[in-house]
Amino acid sequence: MNKTSSVNNKKIFKNTVALYARMLLSMIVSLYTSRIVLNALGVDDYGIYGLVGGIVVLFSFLNVTMSGATSRFLTVELAKNDPRHLQQTFNTAFILHIGIAIIVLFLAETVGLWLLFEKLNIPDERMSAVVWVYQFSIISSMISITQVPYNATLISHEKMDVYAIVEIVGSLLKLLIATLLLIAVCDKLILYGGLMLLSSFLIAMTYRIYCIRHYDECRINWEWNKVIGRSLFTFSGWNLYSNICFTTRQQGTNMLLNIFGSTAVNAAAGLATTVQLMIEQVSTNLVMASRPQIIKQYALTDFNAMIQLLKQTTCLANVLYLLVAIPFIFEIHYIMNLWLVEVPPYTIEFCILLIVSSFISLNNNIIYIGIQAVGRLKFYSFMAGTVSLSVIPILWLLFSKGIGLTWAFGLPIVSTLLIYIVCSYTLHHYVEDFKPIRFFITTIVVNIFISIPSFVVIIFIQHILVESFARVVVVTLCSSVILVTLSYYGLLDKETRKKGRTLILNKLKR
Repeated sequence: MNKTSSVNNKKIFKNTVALYARMLLSMIVSLYTSRIVLNALGVDDYGIYGLVGGIVVLFSFLNVTMSGATSRFLTVELAKNDPRHLQQTFNTAFILHIGIAIIVLFLAETVGLWLLFEKLNIPDERMSAVVWVYQFSIISSMISITQVPYNATLISHEKMDVYAIVEIVGSLLKLLIATLLLIAVCDKLILYGGLMLLSSFLIAMTYRIYCIRHYDECRINWEWNKVIGRSLFTFSGWNLYSNICFTTRQQGTNMLLNIFGSTAVNAAAGLATTVQLMIEQVSTNLVMASRPQIIKQYALTDFNAMIQLLKQTTCLANVLYLLVAIPFIFEIHYIMNLWLVEVPPYTIEFCILLIVSSFISLNNNIIYIGIQAVGRLKFYSFMAGTVSLSVIPILWLLFSKGIGLTWAFGLPIVSTLLIYIVCSYTLHHYVEDFKPIRFFITTIVVNIFISIPSFVVIIFIQHILVESFARVVVVTLCSSVILVTLSYYGLLDKETRKKGRTLILNKLKR
C-alpha cells in the first residue's frame, strides 16, 4: 500500500512540475499578450471581443457538462484496465460531443444572433466586425467541443508533460497574433478573431494527432455503445442543470454589465477574469495532476486514501494560490498600472473580488472531484445550480436601483460560500469518513491562519517603502518566505517533512 501511494505521489509530483513549467511561461506570455492586445484593439473593441465570445460560451453548457463526465468515465475505465471497453467509451463520448457541437451551432445562429442584434449595447459602426468575430467564435467553439474526449484522454493517462508543451506552443501563438495586430492595417478586431480561430484549430489538431498515434482508444470507428451512452447521460443529467446555471450566471453577469454599463466595463471584467485565471493556474495545475489519482482511489474503494489526497491537494493548492494572490492584492495598483497602458474603470475592484471568490471556488472544486468520483450528482447539482443562478435576478434588481456595478463580482462570493457548504455535506453523505467541519478547519482555516503574519509584514513594508517595483519584489519575497515556512511546519507532519527533505536531497545529489 505504501509502495503504491509512493508511486502515485511521484506521478502527481512529476505531472505538477510539468504543468508549472507550462504555467510559468504561459503566465509571462499571457500578461504581455493582454497588454499588446488591449493597446492594439482599444478598450471598446477589447470589451466587445470578450462579450461576443461570451454569447457562444453561454450555449456551450452541454459541453461543460459532458466534459466532466467524459474525463471521469475514461479515468475509471483506465483503472479497470479494459482496453476494449475503454475504446467504446471514447468513441461514444466523441459521437456525443459531435451532437453537442451541432446543438451549439443551432442555438448560436438563432438565439445568439437575436441577443447580438437586439439586446446588447454595441456601437452601430462596429456591428459588421462583430458579426465576423461572432462567426469565428462559433467555429472555434465547435472545434473545442469535439476536442474534449482527446484532452480527457491525455489527462486520464496523466500525460501532463505533453499537455504542458502544447499549451506553451498555444501561448506563443497568441503572442505572435498580438504582435501581428501592431502592424496590421485592416480591421484589427476581425483579424484578431480570425487568427485566434486559426490558433485553436492548430492546437486541436496537434492534440488529436498525438492521441491517435499513442492511444488505441482514440481511433474513431463510430461505434455507439448504448449502455455507455446512457451512463454518460445519467451521470451528466443533473450536472447539466448546474452547468446551465453556472454558465448563465457567468455570461449573464457580463451581459448585465454591458446593459447597465458599457463595453469599457466589459473590458474591465475581461481583464479581471484574465488575472483571476492566471492566479488560478498556480493551484489548478496541482488539482489537475491530482484528479485522476483521487478518482482512481475511489474506484479501488480506498476511501481513506482518497480523503487524505483530497486534504493534501486542498492544503497545497491553497498555499500556492495565496503565494501569488496575497502580494498581488496588496500591490495591485502598481502592478495594474505597470502591466496596462490604460486601466479601464472598475478593473482593480473586479480583480480583488474575483480573486477572493476564486479562492473559495478552488476549495469547492477539489471536494467536488470526490462527488464526481462517487457519481451521485443530483442533490449537489440542483442546489449549487440554483444558488448560482439566483445571482442574476438579484444583480438585475440591484443594478436597476442604481447600486454599484462592483456587486457583479461581490455577490458571487456569498453564493460560492453557500455552494462550498453544500458540496462538503454532499460528499459526507456518500463517504461518511469525510468530515466537513474537520476538513474545513484543517484546510481553509489553517491556510488563512498561517497567512496572517504575511499580512502584517506586508502592511509594515508598505509603510516604510514608497510604491515601486522594488517594493513589489520585497513584498513578494517576504510574503513567500513567511507563508512557505509556516506552511512547512503547520501543514506537514514530521514524517512528511522528513520524506520531503530526503526527496529534495536525492534530486540535488543527482
